[in-house]
Amino acid sequence: MTARGFTIERMRRWLLLGACATVVVVVGFIGYARYERRKLIRELPKRLGINIQQDTNEFTYSQSVQGRTLFTIHAARAVQMKDNTVKLHDVIIILYGKKQDRADRISGAEFDYDQKNGVARAQGEVHLDLQAPSASVAPAGQTKPGDKMKPDGDYVDPTGKSVIHVITSKLVFIQKLGIASTPEEIEFRCAGISGHARGAEYESDGSLLTLEHAVDLSTLVRGHPVVVTAERAQLNSSSNVAHLVMAKYVSTGQSGSADAATINMRTDGSVQLVDALGKVTLKSVTGGVITAPHMVSELNEQSQPKATDLTGGVHYVDDETERHATGDAQTAHLDFDAKGQMRQATMHENVRVREREKSGATWTEHDLDAAQAVVDFAQNAQGQTAAKDAKATGNARFVTTTEGDPRATKGKQGAEKTTLVADELDAMFAGGGGAANGPMHLTHVHGAGQSSMTQLAADGSVQTSSGDTLELEMAPPTKQKSGKTSTQTAHLGASGIESAVQVGHVVITQTPTPSTKPSQKNADQTVRATASRADYRADTQLLLLSGSPQVSENGMQVAAPQITLSRASGDATASGGVKASYQQNANAVPVHVVADHAELKKAEQRGIFYGSAVKDARMWQDASQVEAPVLDLEQGPQRLTARAAETGAKNGGPVVHTVLVSAANLNPNSKPATTGPQGNVVRVASWLMVYTDKTRQANFSGRVRAENADGTIESQQATVTLQPANQGTSASAGGSTSAAVASTNAAAGMLAGKVQEIVAHGQVVLDQPGRHGTGEQLVYTTKDGNYVLTGTPASPPKITDAVQGTVTGASLLFHAADDSVVVSSEAGVNRQKVRTDTHTKQ
Repeated sequence: MTARGFTIERMRRWLLLGACATVVVVVGFIGYARYERRKLIRELPKRLGINIQQDTNEFTYSQSVQGRTLFTIHAARAVQMKDNTVKLHDVIIILYGKKQDRADRISGAEFDYDQKNGVARAQGEVHLDLQAPSASVAPAGQTKPGDKMKPDGDYVDPTGKSVIHVITSKLVFIQKLGIASTPEEIEFRCAGISGHARGAEYESDGSLLTLEHAVDLSTLVRGHPVVVTAERAQLNSSSNVAHLVMAKYVSTGQSGSADAATINMRTDGSVQLVDALGKVTLKSVTGGVITAPHMVSELNEQSQPKATDLTGGVHYVDDETERHATGDAQTAHLDFDAKGQMRQATMHENVRVREREKSGATWTEHDLDAAQAVVDFAQNAQGQTAAKDAKATGNARFVTTTEGDPRATKGKQGAEKTTLVADELDAMFAGGGGAANGPMHLTHVHGAGQSSMTQLAADGSVQTSSGDTLELEMAPPTKQKSGKTSTQTAHLGASGIESAVQVGHVVITQTPTPSTKPSQKNADQTVRATASRADYRADTQLLLLSGSPQVSENGMQVAAPQITLSRASGDATASGGVKASYQQNANAVPVHVVADHAELKKAEQRGIFYGSAVKDARMWQDASQVEAPVLDLEQGPQRLTARAAETGAKNGGPVVHTVLVSAANLNPNSKPATTGPQGNVVRVASWLMVYTDKTRQANFSGRVRAENADGTIESQQATVTLQPANQGTSASAGGSTSAAVASTNAAAGMLAGKVQEIVAHGQVVLDQPGRHGTGEQLVYTTKDGNYVLTGTPASPPKITDAVQGTVTGASLLFHAADDSVVVSSEAGVNRQKVRTDTHTKQ
């Protein structure tokens, strides 16, 4: 069918041609679109100001030297710029170091990498994972992106090892130098340690991390928070060494600081050594402060202190309200146990320790000086570290001073001081463990090598003792009414000495309180003693001397197997067989005494000597002597009393036996007397004898019996007068006055000098060979050898001999040297000489 020349066949051709044309048009449009797109792609960066040359995924770049990979840069996407820079996204930079011994990582969201200059600059936050000493190194190329974090917050690398994780910004990595640095704030964390700093630099070749300013570290040690700050810090992870400038350590009340500190770590990350230099300061929980120019501290695997050395002049200060302590030494060495607790402290060279403590109204000061001091510590029941033993050597000196508050004592109480000196002093301590064990206190002191102890009492008296060894037992603390703890003083103030034992060549001196009396100011009141051993008890204040002890007091020396001295009074008792000597002055002949036991009374200047049940006490000077149950020698008035054990007892016969020598004429140029018993011995027995040196008289009482070569005199009482030592001494022609005086002075002293006169009274009986006399008084003078016997009107004197019979009169005077008797009807009147026919026996 056709219409207007239009046929089906023609329409089919037009449709086919239209379809072809359409395809051609579509293809053309597609080609044009591709052309335009390429053109747009080429021109779009220029239109946007971006110079992109290439855009790739999974960018990786490594640099190697002699087959060893130094670092690898990995990015999830890299955009190459025409200016030879690359924009890296999701970047990880792995640094292996020249020795291939580490795998440190730097990661960030975006870096600009300058390929020409080898510089990568981070845009935004950056993370650094610096391999900790304990981290294993993954082989180059095996480390992949992806941080992990342990449950406690510590960062780990993909192998599970701890790393030092650092967060910062504006990090710059210089490829040629292997240095990454930032001036911004940084945050870091590793093995429980977290911190902050401002500005950091990391050198991959030297594995050196430098924190430039305001370093602040925080961690936990044994459950206690620890903060370390420094102005600057460096960490060398390859050598495991950290350097801190102006470092400070703070933890639960204790702290430490130094101008510089070097920390050496083990491969497991624990601290091995701390070397601090310049103004090293350590402050304890209790407030004590130790300073030194240099400190080296060694730590164990748990970073606990193992040993510490302080050198260059160590100083210790502990200031509290009622306690002040200081210590100094040139060096100090501290040892610790496995738990980091103090075990021993050793101080060397010029050791000085001072402690001043107040208890109530009393201040106590302890001073220690020595060449070396060693203090051992132990753990008490409460787990606290406390000193248990302290040893000071090298002329060690320990002084304890106690002084009351003048306001509380109204100025009446003086200072008390105890000084211990020895080549070695060893002190032991107890307590320091709460209420159960009481406060820390001294329990025992041992001194060896020329030890000495000096005690100054509050009254000014001083006792000093020295010996080879010294042992002190200290009184335990006691509770006061207020509840405060004080030291049991036991008569020795706060020195707290309970007992003392000194052994070996013991020498003791006791000096009493200085006297205010003019008569005693210049007197030597010092007591001196020697022994092999001395035992002291503070509760009795008695000092027991044994081992051949000797005591010297007021010119008297006493020796006995055992002597006891009183610290309070200076009195002494001696027992077991006493030997004593007394010298009145430098030129006097010594007086000697032997007794069973004796008492020396210092204040009275008196020595009392006692005999035993079988033997009396005996005193002698030259040939003169006294024996009695009791001999009482008073040195002040120079008086000797000889008596029975019980004064006034007169049962049995006489108990006092005295021997006096009628000495020869002391003038060598004088002629011997023609009459009288020159050089004879006078023996006197009585119940009581009292000799006074001032009057040179010995008074006898109680059934007196006196004997000499001429006969025997018995009476109720008798007085013997001794010639003064210098009487009758003169120089004749050609003689020497000085020689005579020297000879006279040598004989001076108690009981010295010849018998000058004997006066007996009270029922006098005179017996001589062939002669017997009675009367009320008899006077015998040695100068002329005369006896004068007198009586009373009711009972006149009588002399009876075998030939003449009885002769009587008012007084009878007869000579011991011949047979003559002078009889007077009245005393001194109408004397007539009667010569008997019977000669007395010579």
